[in-house]
Amino acid sequence: MFRVVAYLACALAAPVGAAQERESAPPTPAYVIEIGKEDGCMFAPVGRADKLGALLYTLPLPAAQPADGIAPPASLVTFYAQANGDVWNVKVFVGRGEFFDAGGQQVASFATRTGERVLINEVTRFGLSPFRVAVVNVLGQSAHAPRFSNRMQSVIAEKIEAKVLPDPYRVFLRNNASKDVLAVQYNTYKGRQLMFLKWLEAGPDQPLIKAGDMYQLDVLSEDHTCAEASGYRPAQSDKIELITAVFADGSYEGAPGLAAMIKGDAIGNRKHLARVVAALNELSSREVLSSAQVIYELRALVAMLDETADSYLMDELQSDFPMLGPESIPALSRYLRHGQHEVKSYLLGDVGQLESAAGKTENEKAIAVWLPRTKAKYEYWLAVAERLTAH
Repeated sequence: MFRVVAYLACALAAPVGAAQERESAPPTPAYVIEIGKEDGCMFAPVGRADKLGALLYTLPLPAAQPADGIAPPASLVTFYAQANGDVWNVKVFVGRGEFFDAGGQQVASFATRTGERVLINEVTRFGLSPFRVAVVNVLGQSAHAPRFSNRMQSVIAEKIEAKVLPDPYRVFLRNNASKDVLAVQYNTYKGRQLMFLKWLEAGPDQPLIKAGDMYQLDVLSEDHTCAEASGYRPAQSDKIELITAVFADGSYEGAPGLAAMIKGDAIGNRKHLARVVAALNELSSREVLSSAQVIYELRALVAMLDETADSYLMDELQSDFPMLGPESIPALSRYLRHGQHEVKSYLLGDVGQLESAAGKTENEKAIAVWLPRTKAKYEYWLAVAERLTAH
């Protein structure tokens, strides 16, 4: 509900693009987008019905952010492919910003046929190495069940299914804990090489796996092997490791990285939410109130909210994760600042909705609907943040 973007910083994990998984696997694709890099290829399915596909590649971020007046770093490259008769229309965008929302631009647009690879040199002006882009047909093949390991006791895998590559593996997880699971992280490997690091959560206010329930986790089956001339014949990863489960109260089992991210986000949320809730309560107490007043005062509040990993916040977060050494400090700082940034972004969006509503209806009606609904939203969000940071 409240996440602007999902990410795991590289200081706590290998620099592999993190992403949220879908709850169920789509049918085996007839085509995939192939993105070639120096260390191999990545793939994303093209829908069978709409023949549209997209691949998002997140970039490792620098430890320090640029000073004012300097363009934010490139943080995301997005590739789109859409069928148009016998050719594919491909577009490439580069996004900027530590939290992926500082704008972006299209850097390439071209038409290509199935199996043709196009070198995207335009990304080099962002300090990136060129990518090779293609849409290739899928040559599916049978998969073998991967090895499985688990760093947890409460969340177990009751069954693993492997069918036809590149369909994902299906891992059926059982939550044997007495409390809901909020998020899980898993890694896939080929031999000893890490293929993908992934994490999955429904949202900080929603359980992913309720206590006692089963959950179907769809896990990427491919390694980084690129397509052949005849098409994409995927080679599979051979091991899945369940790394972390984070529970609804902020406690966790397994490795600490994902739990630190969620708690750092919640601490950053909590810092600004207290001020936002107080401001909305004060506005609600006024007898006479206009949309213009609310918009002005809340925009002024957003301008005053910083994005700073204050020392007392860092002390709180580090005290919960003493096993994380000095090398984790940039990531922990980013989690705290992301939580603050998130509140500012959502509040600006809500103010924009009020501004739009006030232009379409009477001022009193717009305020009467917007203010109590928004106040309840931020009160609930604050309660969630306090719950996640209580231990």
